[in-house]
This record gives sequence, structure tokens and C-alpha cells, in this order.
Amino acid sequence: MIAFLLWNTNTSKVSGDEDTHARGSGGREYGSNGEKRIGGKARSGSTSSFAFILARRLIFSYYTVVKNVKKTHQLQESGEFQEFNDDVEYFLDALRSSYPVPTRCLAALNLAQKCMVPSFRMHLRAHGTVIKFFSALSDAHSDHRLAICAATVMFMLSQDRLNMDLDRDSLELMLNLLDTDADTNEDVPSLDVAFISQNKKKIRELCQDIQKKGHAKHLNLENINAGHLAMETLLSLTSKRAGEWFKEELRELGGVEHLVRTITSCTEAFSPELETWTHPLLEKLSKVDRCLKVIENVTHQNTANQEYLLRYQAGIFPEKLMSLYRMCHVEVPLYPTVEVKIENTLVGGMSSGQLLVQTLLTTIKVLINLTHSSGKEALGSKLLGNQQDLYDITLYCLLTMPRYLAVDKKFELIILACCLLLNLVEHSKFNRIMLRKTKVPEELDGDENIFSCSGEKKGAMQALVELFYRSEESARQQEAHTNDIIEHDLTEQSKQKDEDKKEDEIEETVAKLLQKAGHHMEDTLIAAYTALITGYCIMEDEDCEAEIRAMLPDGNFSLMVTVLKKFLRFMDLTASTSLLRSLKPTERVVKHMEKLDQESDDEAENERKKQEAKELELDAFGF
Repeated sequence: MIAFLLWNTNTSKVSGDEDTHARGSGGREYGSNGEKRIGGKARSGSTSSFAFILARRLIFSYYTVVKNVKKTHQLQESGEFQEFNDDVEYFLDALRSSYPVPTRCLAALNLAQKCMVPSFRMHLRAHGTVIKFFSALSDAHSDHRLAICAATVMFMLSQDRLNMDLDRDSLELMLNLLDTDADTNEDVPSLDVAFISQNKKKIRELCQDIQKKGHAKHLNLENINAGHLAMETLLSLTSKRAGEWFKEELRELGGVEHLVRTITSCTEAFSPELETWTHPLLEKLSKVDRCLKVIENVTHQNTANQEYLLRYQAGIFPEKLMSLYRMCHVEVPLYPTVEVKIENTLVGGMSSGQLLVQTLLTTIKVLINLTHSSGKEALGSKLLGNQQDLYDITLYCLLTMPRYLAVDKKFELIILACCLLLNLVEHSKFNRIMLRKTKVPEELDGDENIFSCSGEKKGAMQALVELFYRSEESARQQEAHTNDIIEHDLTEQSKQKDEDKKEDEIEETVAKLLQKAGHHMEDTLIAAYTALITGYCIMEDEDCEAEIRAMLPDGNFSLMVTVLKKFLRFMDLTASTSLLRSLKPTERVVKHMEKLDQESDDEAENERKKQEAKELELDAFGF
């Protein structure tokens, strides 16, 4: 048996006769007693320049010296890298199109399970292997058995917070999987049905593990197919992580067109005579909501996608979007979410009312993207702004709808409605006139019928001005209440020592302050947005200016200017550089209001001087 000796480089010397040596070849030294001494220079940091191991010549053949031994962490890294390479080579080989479909399905599911490990996903990203897997699965959409397995691999890789490595071919595969109906069992052999069921069971287990980690909460585990998994993957990729190239490729490869077709086909089931929301209808509504979220992401600050959707098939998408907007504004009050109740028709963990509210909010966000324009072209606001329903529904969402929503959704709906009105009136004088002509019902008390037309109606501008003053007054009250809490807390603290003050009382005070600060900021933002809408409407319109000035208690815009300046200071402290550039129009509105007030003051001063001069003339003539 051969033994291996690893010498310790920190050893200073080894006992033996060091005076009589005969140096041999290869750094070997032989002692006078026929001993063989193997030595070499010690590593840096050792106490001696040489370290030796003594062995007799007779037994030297049983020992071997191993040099350049790797550290433990180096061995571990080398082993992990080799294991990773072996796994990758196995998967790439097993996913080749030359193998039978069952073999490729098994390899794809094993790959999906392997992708659950973060370290494996990290290795895939580091070495650019993701694209190779998708290239091997490029024909997966042609077989319903392999399609769901390939979609599972994509879904698992998309759950990372980092960007997913994709190229044009991988994106094309994902879009092809969107059209795959893996649940079609027509003309499918019984063996294939059993095989698909077995694979779905494994996929369902993997998705359950994903949901336990807090991801993919909207995924319905009872109805898993390739199309649903591909849609969730696409939504995850476009959720603020997709670059401009991804948005462009999605349009050019037909992904946006596919989303529009899906929304169109689903909305046809929502007839005006709809009496109740069954589970299949809720499933379609949830699918529409998911598609709209993808469209919201790909149209955000992307003019090309906005124009494509506005002009696609003579404007069919804006038409379907407005139809969905009308339906949601009617259905949401019928399913109020002020008190959430457990219902049997739960889809994605949401009740009927919650899903309707979610779809309404997503619809408004898409409308905001379509009507937003950085230039003065404003194609979206021109095409959508000529529909009176858009103003009626948006004002209803702004003024009446919040009472039927949960607390956490009220502020979001109000701000979204304000943003939509801002986009409509910012660059279009025609839209400002349309808004001024719009009438809104008076606020209803109690359980009055919200659809009755017996109530007296008032103008939209009057309603916006009243909303501004209510929000501004509420913000001032919240600020005063916050100051009272702080003064009371300081007074109580001065009466007792710090160590005597209970920790629960401190936490309660902090919680109160945070709550008041949150409400104060919400009211301030609502007041700022309504003031901004008013400011756009009075631009280049003296009649509107005179009309709105007559509604103001002081007859000037000083309070609106104060609120807008406070809003600008807040945004200057918190907003990013790109957002700050978009605040230039707001600064222009503030300067315009200040100029109008200055001109009004000058006119009043001139009028006062004329009146005084006239009185002096009358006095001079003795009148």
C-alpha cells in the first residue's frame, strides 16, 4: 500500500544528521544513515525557509509526496462547478429534438425542479445557459405534452427578482406557448392523457412550493396549462423589469396583438344583461385583468406601443377598453368591498367585488398610458377625449365610487381618476371644453339610489373646486391634529421621567403620528391634482377663468398656488430626475395662476384709483 505524506510548511526543522548530506537529483537529499530527506522551501509566513520529512531508503518506495494541494474552498468550488456542468450537459442532451417527447418532458420537469434552487439559477445566469435551454425547446409549442413542461421551466426561471436572460427566439417561444391549449383532450390517446395528468401533478407541486415563498399568488392551481404559465411568465418579465427592446420585440412578434385578441374574446362574454358573476365569468375577468397588466407595462412611456394599440384594426382596442370601463363602473357599486365577505366564487384569492375593483384600477392605468404624451401631439387624448362617457365615468370614479371601496383602494382610485383627467386636458382645448360641459350628480345621502336621475346636477368644474377645498381643509385639520399630539406628548414627557414612560405609550404615539401624516399627505396630493386640473382648464380661456374665479371664496388662486408649491417642494425632495423633468408643466401652471392673480390685483388697484379720482372730481364741484 502506498501512503501519501503532506509536509507541514510551518515546521522549522526535522531531527536528523544535517551536517553530512549528499544532495541527489530533483531536490532529494540523502543522510549518512541511508535515509532519504525530501524538502523544499516553506511558504511565506513560516518560521523557516525549509521543511523536511525523513524516511529511510528501504521504505521510501511506499511514500509519495503530493505538491500544490488546493484549499478546502477551492475544492468545494471546483466540485460545484463540475456538478453544474454535468447537470447542464445532461439537460441539454436530454432536451434535444432527436429524443422521444416523454424523455424531453421528464428532462424539462427535472430542470424546472432544479431551477427552484437559487444557486443553480445563479449559475445559469452567470454562464448564459438559459438561452441554450430555450433553444433546445424551440419546438415545444407543437406538442401539447411538451408545451406545458417548457412553460413550467420558463415560469420557474421568471420568479427571480433579476432580469431573465432572453433573446428574440426565446420570446417567440413564449408567445407561441400563449396560444397553446394544453387542456384540449380531443383526439388525444388515453396514454397521453394519463401522461399529461401525471406531469400536471408534478407541476402543481412545484407551483405550490413557489406560492409558499410568496410568489405567483394569482396562479390558479386547479386550472394549470401552458397558456396560463406563459402568461404569468410574460407578466413577471414585463413588470418594470423589461427593457425597451423587450417591449419593441413583443409588439413586432405579435405578442401585443395576441393580448388584444384575448381581451376582445373574453369581453364578449360580459353582456349588459349580466345578472350574476359565475366562476367561469370570473375566470375570464381575471384573464382580462392579467392581459391588461401586461399591456400597462409595455405601454408605459412607450409611444410606439401606444400608437399601435390606438390604431390597431381601426381602434378596436380603445373600444373594448371603454366597454370594460363602463361595465366596471356599473358593477363595482353592486359588489361593494367596504366589508370583505368570504364568497364561494374566489378567483386568485379575491372575491367578485375585489376582482372587479382590481380590473377597474388596471383599466384606468391603461387609459392613463394611452392618453399620456410627452409632446403636444397627444394622439390618445384626442381619440379618447371625444367620448362623453369617458368624462362621466371618470368623474363618477373620482367623486362617488370611493364610498364603495375598501380604505386601501379609495386613495388609489381618486389619484388615478385625477391623472386620467390631467392627461385629457393637458394638451387639448377641446377636451377642456368637454370637461366643463360635463355634469355630475349632487352627493347622495344614505342609501339613495345611485342610478336615479332625479338629483340636481352641477358642473364638473364646481365639483372639482369643492373637492379641492374639502381636501385642503382636511389636510390642515390633520396637520393641526398632528401638532396637538406632539405637544401633548411633550407635555406628558416633561411631567414624568423617561424611564417611567411605558414603551407601549411611545409606540401608540408614533402610530398615531404616522397615521395622521399619511392622511395629511393623501389629502394634500388630492388637492394638488384637482388644483392642477383647474389650472389647465383656465389656460387660454378667459371665460373659464372668470367662471372658476367666481366659485373661489377669495376670488383668487392664491390657495391653489400655495398647495401646488408645497406639492412641487415635496416632489423635488423625493422624485427621480426623470420625474422632475415631467414637473415642468406644473411649474408653468403655477406661474400662470400667479400672473392671473397679479393682473387681477393690478386691475383692482387701477379701478380703485379711478374711483378715488372720480370722487375727488365730484367733491371739487360740490357734489
